[in-house]
Amino acid sequence: MKILIVGLGSMGKRHKANAVALGHEVRTVDIITGADCSGIDSALVADDRHFDAAVVASPSHLHYSHTMELLDWGIPVMVEKPLAITGDQALELYERVDPAFPKGNPGEGVVNMVAQSYRFHKGVNLLKEMLSPAWADKMGGIGEPLLVEYTSGQHLSQWYPGRDFREMYVAQKDMGGGVVLTSLTHLIDTMRYLFSSFSLEGGFARNSGTLGIDVEDTATLMGTANGAPFVATSDFLQPRHIHRIKVTGSNGVGMLDLVRNSYEWTDGTRSYD
Repeated sequence: MKILIVGLGSMGKRHKANAVALGHEVRTVDIITGADCSGIDSALVADDRHFDAAVVASPSHLHYSHTMELLDWGIPVMVEKPLAITGDQALELYERVDPAFPKGNPGEGVVNMVAQSYRFHKGVNLLKEMLSPAWADKMGGIGEPLLVEYTSGQHLSQWYPGRDFREMYVAQKDMGGGVVLTSLTHLIDTMRYLFSSFSLEGGFARNSGTLGIDVEDTATLMGTANGAPFVATSDFLQPRHIHRIKVTGSNGVGMLDLVRNSYEWTDGTRSYD
């Protein structure tokens, strides 16, 4: 395959390394500033549009314009989360590729997918298995969910060691930063993957003012997962990285720790890890 990678930050470099390791031909477009698509156009013209797929790994606020440009050329796209930074942009991208919204666009019927890596995490898939009916009454199995709690957090200064985190996209509103678009997008998708029924009922986000940034650094979500109460918190403030999913069920309590890569279960008398 011939793949175009747009953006050479940390994620773009990872995608490039993985594609090369798999034996694919890779061309890259480094995005420095602005939403200018001239670099993409130049790469496409130079290669006569002969790309089998593209990866958009530019800063969040550029995802919409870069993805639209590639879809206009009829190229399948995988975009890093978030898909876009506004609901209107996300809906427009959805309508551009969905054949149920025929508008004669070049991108109709072209794949436009979002990278959600936790669906491939061994621990998340183990938790999904432990939530299945096959494990409902076995040691380690959770049974019917009664309460779901998701907690994640890490101080923003730990994200970019040796660099001023205030200058990074994650800390700037106009670049699509903030804990909601950066972290909670993963959380929401993981819940949709783990549970057959998942809905959000409300939430709260705020800027604590302690980091000197103009985006929210804490957020809470509430809803239901397979009918059970669901609550989640995520922040940029924790001095020690935490990332845990705890499910209290009819057959016991299971907790997945994605930092320690561990799964623990107990029903009060028995334990499993």
